[in-house]
Amino acid sequence: MLSDPLVGALVNKTQEKGGSLRKWMLLSLPISILSFFFLWYVPAAVEDPEVGFVYYLLIYTVLQVAFTLYSIPFCSLVMYQSTDQSERDTATSYRLVGEALFAILSLGIVRFAELLTHSGSLENVSRPYHEPSLVYHLIIISLRHCATIPPR
Repeated sequence: MLSDPLVGALVNKTQEKGGSLRKWMLLSLPISILSFFFLWYVPAAVEDPEVGFVYYLLIYTVLQVAFTLYSIPFCSLVMYQSTDQSERDTATSYRLVGEALFAILSLGIVRFAELLTHSGSLENVSRPYHEPSLVYHLIIISLRHCATIPPR
């Protein structure tokens, strides 16, 4: 919540003629992928519950800041695509519908992967997903990034 206005001000101050919105979005991708991976990966040194709490708090905070680094420029793209307010409203509506569809799709992919991994059994669902979490995040972020390429 605190990161939204800070990232917004930072993105505003770094506007360039070529457009820095995509640069911020691309910067957020490796941070987001790594923090999502480490959200599911618990280092062997984290055995104490207090250390584990601090570890997850830090990783989750980094993940949220990375998401903000992506979402603020992503939502601002529509302002540069058109000067007509009705076109901006239409583009925003399409973006929101697309985000909802990708969210539903991603939940379906995760559930399908759980069923395949555990043969329909939910008793071991809490085990860490090291490689699958990284691959899943790469796919979803790549699809979302491809959807942000403005038409020429």
